[in-house]
Amino acid sequence: MRFAVPPREMPAPRRVVPMAAALLLLGLCACGGAARQAADDSDLPDVSVTDVKEEHLSVPVAVVNGAQIYRSTYEQVLTFLRDQVGTGTDDSVERYLSARDNALERVIDMELLYQEAVRRGYDLKPEELKVEYARRVAKAGSEEAYLAGARKQHFSKSEVLSGIRHQLAVEHFVRKVIEPSITESDDELRAYYKAHPKPFTSEKTVRLGSIFVNAPAGGSSNQQSAALTKISKALAALKNGEDFEKVAREYSEDAVAVLGGNLGFIKRGVLPKNLEQAAFSLKPGEVSNILRSDLGYHLLMVYETKGGELRPFDEVKEEIRKRVFENKKAEQVAKLVNRLREEAKVERQLI
Repeated sequence: MRFAVPPREMPAPRRVVPMAAALLLLGLCACGGAARQAADDSDLPDVSVTDVKEEHLSVPVAVVNGAQIYRSTYEQVLTFLRDQVGTGTDDSVERYLSARDNALERVIDMELLYQEAVRRGYDLKPEELKVEYARRVAKAGSEEAYLAGARKQHFSKSEVLSGIRHQLAVEHFVRKVIEPSITESDDELRAYYKAHPKPFTSEKTVRLGSIFVNAPAGGSSNQQSAALTKISKALAALKNGEDFEKVAREYSEDAVAVLGGNLGFIKRGVLPKNLEQAAFSLKPGEVSNILRSDLGYHLLMVYETKGGELRPFDEVKEEIRKRVFENKKAEQVAKLVNRLREEAKVERQLI
């Protein structure tokens, strides 16, 4: 059933990825992340990962300790970063433009982490590489289809295999070297819980009543005046103690007037900003002042609210532990990358 509360224009959601997770994700090769291990690897296709001719389908953008990084990898990371930029936010344009330079720095970081993983003995063995490549081929249906998809993103087979080596070597290194050193105390978990209540607070909804009088923006002054007079009479009736549903049936001009203006439970993100602010600031039984939207004039009343409460610490303790763990892992990776950068020879060639 249609009612006259215009939907709010929402910006695209912004995904926030901790640095450690981002660095691992940005190391993916052209055809996506690691395939889930099949129930029976004996069903995997027979593929070759040895004696593969080295081939590059794009130009270098950087050289890190003698190892070249190619534009195809950079472009993949750039797309990843720009996909995270929401629209309609104050810094969205700036973040979109700065992603160009950030992408180059991230691929440099990934190469440094890979080189460190190899130095410490975490490079992939040929058999491990073969199994992982076969899983990805199986997921694509055939090696031909898999490599065709890679070439569309300017990755050759040798580059795909290199991407898999980079990704899994870094994952193994982080899992074996960095993760075991991380601990979380109860005091740290409680401090995080206190400092970050929003993720652990249930979503608030309000059961809302609406009275609407049609007066589209840009309408004649007579129409605006008549609509304002009508909504003012409705408000006066409510202040005199008349039942909201009765007043809605008498004055409201939208499809839910026959229901006494009952919109049911509404969550954030549905109403225009000024209507949402009013609705979620009202206590049960309270009526708003006259509100304006592009469609006309509104009166809102909250019948009841649900949610909005902070969940108990013990209920969310393990979720908090995971968040604190990922944050600490991100910090450890950041420190390592910064140290590696100090010792590295990096030549940037991006045009």
